[in-house]
Amino acid sequence: MALIVLIVGAVLWWRRRTLLRTPGTFKARFVASPDQIDSQGQGARVILCYNETTVELMTVFSVSPLPRWTAPRHRLDIKRLGPARKEGWVRVRLEDGAKAQELLMDEINVSELATWLESGPSIGIGIWRDEPIRRQRRRFF
Repeated sequence: MALIVLIVGAVLWWRRRTLLRTPGTFKARFVASPDQIDSQGQGARVILCYNETTVELMTVFSVSPLPRWTAPRHRLDIKRLGPARKEGWVRVRLEDGAKAQELLMDEINVSELATWLESGPSIGIGIWRDEPIRRQRRRFF
């Protein structure tokens, strides 16, 4: 039994390390409702990944390779909810038209994500008239 716990712990550690070393990823805290906030006043840990066409939220303590939430780049909207806290964390709402997610993110990462969103081409110009075809990014887990 202890061997199984050790193996699962090693897989979770390796997955988190691999995801965070991938370009375009950073740590965040997911906050859906007040009952999901832990004793330190923070929500569940997630890793936010962005690539050419999408933004994905990956749960840290999960062995599933599927993202918890995905939004296409052309539908994404970022809204800051209030000023930054003393620790540098900002509450942000990510909306994709159908569903919104509230996150606590580092202020630098919010700026990085907003810059990535604004720098991409928009739908309706050139070949971006239709939704982009999602290319599977190579992941190890």
